[in-house]
Amino acid sequence: MTKSDTPKELLVVNLRGIVNTRSPVRTTLRQLGIIKRFSAAIVPDSSEVRGMLNLAKNNVAWCGLDSTTLELLQKKSKATAPKDEGAKDEMAKERLVFRLNSPKGGFKRSIRRQFGQGGTLGPNPRLPELVGSMTS
Repeated sequence: MTKSDTPKELLVVNLRGIVNTRSPVRTTLRQLGIIKRFSAAIVPDSSEVRGMLNLAKNNVAWCGLDSTTLELLQKKSKATAPKDEGAKDEMAKERLVFRLNSPKGGFKRSIRRQFGQGGTLGPNPRLPELVGSMTS
């Protein structure tokens, strides 16, 4: 991928919830707007957001957002605005949060491991397929 091919937005999905997580991770998930399990958010791709995702990498999976995945999310899921009405930062104003179902047919890979170790967490190029099974 060249710099011009990099996505401007990321799709982030919380796959594990917030039970038994450290306080900084819970705070990060709240800032991203994906506290509940199987909730997804579209966030801008910036160094700040990448740092937040690396902090919560044991709970979330993310990938670049493409147009087909965005259409699928908007068609099948109910989009909600973030609950922070007084949010002053730009990320909270632009963020879209979606509630998803559990994947139809179950997870094909472990949700306790990183993608590079045979799991689904962390940067995951196969996340659009998983989201497709979570919206049907």
